[in-house]
Amino acid sequence: MQKDAWKNDEICNLVLNRKFAHMAQSDHFKSISKCFEATSDVKSIIDVGCGNAEFGDVCKNVRYTGADLPHIIKKVALVQRPSFNYIEFDVDKDDLSFLNNYDLVFMNGFISEMKNPIETLAKILTVSKKYVLVHRQDVGETTYLEEYTPYDQNLIATNSTVSRNELQKTITDCGFTLDHMCNSFSGLGSKKTFLLKKDD
Repeated sequence: MQKDAWKNDEICNLVLNRKFAHMAQSDHFKSISKCFEATSDVKSIIDVGCGNAEFGDVCKNVRYTGADLPHIIKKVALVQRPSFNYIEFDVDKDDLSFLNNYDLVFMNGFISEMKNPIETLAKILTVSKKYVLVHRQDVGETTYLEEYTPYDQNLIATNSTVSRNELQKTITDCGFTLDHMCNSFSGLGSKKTFLLKKDD
């Protein structure tokens, strides 16, 4: 099996052919809405790890931009939603200062895919200017990684759980406040959705 599933071109066809309901009809969209309602004056959103960019469909009256690895932008996002704006990037290699151009940084299951989740979150918070909304992130007593196969195929990805204490320290050290946190799914307490707000 090949590791780093998201950096493998094979993932593109799997994402294109997935059979999930649209995010807006999913059982976890309510948690995103709840966090978003706690924001104010958001005129621009960047969707980090956008995949097929379906979050853009629900971003009304704001400037939406999707950001992901080059092959995912070219072979998934632009195929399914060619009218949106996109940025190609690799969080492990690229300068992330472009995130500072947006009022809200949205990450749906993005930090959870990182092998260094706390370090990645810190890099993103350091350059974010107002709000960061993290969706579907496992939070527990300790930070640890587990391997899984996305879409039950022959690729291996990482799911990270972050320590509650490490998470809070990183948020504070980067000049943010945990404004709101809720369960991403009802009845599944480990996966969290949370809104971080930059300190004044």
